[in-house]
Amino acid sequence: MLIPASVVGLACFLYGVFTLSSHVPVREMCADRGSLLMCPLCDNGCEYWRLQDSCTQAKLSYLFDNGATVFFVVFMSVWGAAFLELWKRYSARITYQWDLSGFDTLEENARPEYLARLSKIKKRDIELIQQDTSSDSVPFWKVKLPYSMLSCSVILLLVLLAVAAVVGVIVYRMSVRATLALSNDEMSSFIPLITSTTAALLNLLCILLFNMVYTRLAVYLTDMEMPRTQTEYDDSLTLKMYLLQFVNCYSSIFYIAFFKGKFVGRPGKYNLFLNYQQEECGAGGCFLELSIQLAIIMVGKQAFGALSELALPYAMRLWSHLSLIRGTPKDARLPKEPWERDYTLPDMGTTGLFQEYLEMILQYGFVTVFVAAFPLAPLFALLNNT
Repeated sequence: MLIPASVVGLACFLYGVFTLSSHVPVREMCADRGSLLMCPLCDNGCEYWRLQDSCTQAKLSYLFDNGATVFFVVFMSVWGAAFLELWKRYSARITYQWDLSGFDTLEENARPEYLARLSKIKKRDIELIQQDTSSDSVPFWKVKLPYSMLSCSVILLLVLLAVAAVVGVIVYRMSVRATLALSNDEMSSFIPLITSTTAALLNLLCILLFNMVYTRLAVYLTDMEMPRTQTEYDDSLTLKMYLLQFVNCYSSIFYIAFFKGKFVGRPGKYNLFLNYQQEECGAGGCFLELSIQLAIIMVGKQAFGALSELALPYAMRLWSHLSLIRGTPKDARLPKEPWERDYTLPDMGTTGLFQEYLEMILQYGFVTVFVAAFPLAPLFALLNNT
């Protein structure tokens, strides 16, 4: 499914490359010799700037925002709808082939972890709890409600923490841009690119760090809630993980696309927030910055995930093998048969494929929601899945 989208996205990008020299606005902007002066970007301390300083930004913006982008956006809208329908059909076919169409979640057995914790709470044997279905429930006021409130509070705190990280990156972007603008006039044309790139890299670092924390906290909070069945456990964990990942990965992109530069004001009457001028877009708008942000976050997250998937299993296998050698007497026989070696492999747990599906969902969001800002997103998604 990603091959047609990748081909069309690559064609859109190549169209911008080949028609860049004939694009009239870019030629006029880059041909200007400093005769056109633009208004200062702030009320105090800022000087007039030349329109030619935006030549590099205009060229890079046209590579992603050109005449073929409209066709590409329409194509991706149809592609996204077709992908969802085909995925539903595939899921229905697999459900029928595995004879799960009549599966009733109400008849699902309780999880062993749930029964073990419930036996400690009620101080009864697991066999007695399984025989007496009326006692197969967690006390609501003593266990269920407090842990549910704790889970909601922690999730809200983590969401606010992700938003605070985005605000911190915004402050960093404003500080770096102001510092570079006052220090060196020769770099004026590259200041927006340097600021956007470094801010996107910093945001990517925050996303990767928060993802590690979110994963462990989501699993811990779900365990504390004590879902009875595996289906309830998966649903609760999915809601927490996707909510946190959505805010963590998409908040900065949503800010640039819908909020940045919308309430700045005009020269001579800028709107202030806490006595500070709001961040505004460059001369060509926020499209280039959105493209840089989306490209760095998507490609960087995929690269880190690919390296982790390659290095982490190898390291865990090596550690398990070394631990087995240290714990085995010298005269004992090391496992040689395939089934014996398989027994020493790390356990995937009950949510072994959860991260794979979560990555696919986030990748689908990158490919469909803001794909107009980065037409090469389907191509990188295809390379990541190959």
